Amino acid sequence: MVEKLKKIGINTLFVQVRPAADALYESDFVPWSAFLTGKQGTAPEPFYDPMQYMIEVAHQQGMEFHAWLNPYRALLT
Repeated sequence: MVEKLKKIGINTLFVQVRPAADALYESDFVPWSAFLTGKQGTAPEPFYDPMQYMIEVAHQQGMEFHAWLNPYRALLT
């Protein structure tokens, strides 16, 4: 997907990394996102940091990476 975006002229990736009072990165303050494993609070297995991966992929393509944090959105159960 990043390669396709680069080909059409996109030079920056904006990614929401706090989707629902959780995180797409390792944090001491908020749980892992359910969008990664299907269950909020469960780390990816095998372990990796998705945001670090996204940063590396963006930079490999010569693109900037911007993380969007929305501290107000909560998960309703």
